Amino acid sequence: QLTRSGKSPPDLAGQAPEQVIHELQVHQIELEMQAEELRRAYLALEESRDKYHNLYDFSPVGYLTLSDKGLIEEANLTGALLLGIVRRRLIHARFRKFIAQKDLDTWDRHFLNVLRTGEKENFDLDLLHSNGSAFPARLDCIRMQEREAVTGIRIAISDITRQKEAEAAIRESEERFWRLFSEIPVPYQSLDEEGRLLEVSPKWLEMLGYTHQEVIGRSFSDFLVPDSRKNALEIFKTYLETGSVSNVEFRLQKKDRSEIFALYTGRVAHNPDGSFRQTYCVFEDITERKQAENALRQSNKKLSLLSSITRHDINNQILILNGFLGLLHEEVHTPEARKKSARIQDASDRIATMIRFTREYEQIGVNAPVWQDCRTLADTAAMHLLTKQVTFKNDLLTGSEVCADPLLVRAFSNLIENAVRHGGKVTTIRFSVEERGGRHVVVCEDDGDGIPAEEKERIFGRGYGKNTGFGLTLVREILDITGISIIECGEPGRGARFEMTVPEGYWRRVKGPAGTPVTGPALPGRK
Repeated sequence: QLTRSGKSPPDLAGQAPEQVIHELQVHQIELEMQAEELRRAYLALEESRDKYHNLYDFSPVGYLTLSDKGLIEEANLTGALLLGIVRRRLIHARFRKFIAQKDLDTWDRHFLNVLRTGEKENFDLDLLHSNGSAFPARLDCIRMQEREAVTGIRIAISDITRQKEAEAAIRESEERFWRLFSEIPVPYQSLDEEGRLLEVSPKWLEMLGYTHQEVIGRSFSDFLVPDSRKNALEIFKTYLETGSVSNVEFRLQKKDRSEIFALYTGRVAHNPDGSFRQTYCVFEDITERKQAENALRQSNKKLSLLSSITRHDINNQILILNGFLGLLHEEVHTPEARKKSARIQDASDRIATMIRFTREYEQIGVNAPVWQDCRTLADTAAMHLLTKQVTFKNDLLTGSEVCADPLLVRAFSNLIENAVRHGGKVTTIRFSVEERGGRHVVVCEDDGDGIPAEEKERIFGRGYGKNTGFGLTLVREILDITGISIIECGEPGRGARFEMTVPEGYWRRVKGPAGTPVTGPALPGRK
């Protein structure tokens, strides 16, 4: 034992027996301690070996050790399961027979290359299961050698069936996307954060007359008419800040220098961390629509001019007619003749009123709707229409605005005038607002005679009434520009009650100035 421990036996010559016994006991203890250390090291080694075997056998990757002849010398359980063969039957089998016929040349080339160069190689091929089926696998190979002799290679085998299926699904999805992208009927473009084109659809190229290579990487502003580029940069900045853009109009310049009008809608896409990725935009060619609108404007301008000249001429003739009627009235003395003269004068006045109506009606829808303070409008409308016998109550709150045609004040005036003239014994006219189901209802009511039930809808028809019959018709037309509906729902004998229901999005409470023009998409009911 002393020899195995590497120590020399003690020199006991000339020592007392007690001393000798003590020395031997000390050496015995040392040997027992060394034996315990050896036992612990052996147990740790066995535990480590068991862990290695477990990791080796139950690894999710198959491991094979091949000789330099390509024979299987070792295999873990996973490798045996992948090939569908009991492990003991794999030993000394030629690995090449588990490779699909189409990949044999690939295997031979890589196997020889690993043996020759010693460099690690990885590649994909199809392996054969014992049941005859094939599965895609990824092989990682490394050479083994002892001293200077090459002994074989080690292989790690991974089943990549799911990966291949995922790749195939991605390829199919990409093909389907590009098919749809190529056939999309509207022009599409994608921009980076600097406004450069990342991708455009074939329809985009067809519309502007460029090739794909001519546009990718260029700034979108290069394809705008020069005088609109500055405004486009401001719009793009806002686009990035808000994350979307809707129905924004641009003038584009084609390759042949001709121009088209386009209406853009898009949104900003972000990465998972919230950073900018790219924009997605589609646009619609509205050139024909713009041309039609321009032609319609020109036509309306001519019609307005003709209407204005005609009204002027008719008013001149009415003025002449009224002058002669005045002279005639002085010359006739019989009651019957005076009665007929008065009727002619009344007819002349009605014609003049109708002419004024055509001028007012012509202005409906000409200007864009604006936000208007309802309380201010009601006060303005009532200013010159009330008599001493009629009290006006305005319960509309300041800052309550409605989006409507600029002639809304005329609509309010007509309602007040209608109450004063035709309401009977009216003493109070009141404006207020009510909220019903998320919508606001502006109410104009009085305490006069009211409207008979059978006439509640007929009063809005043209030609109905005691005078020209155009007052309430004009009111409905003005309100309808932004989709505001009006009904009369008062109780006959207790007063008239007109309710004007404002659509959602066309009523707001603000502290800023009214009269702000409305921009954006077309408004409902716009004429």
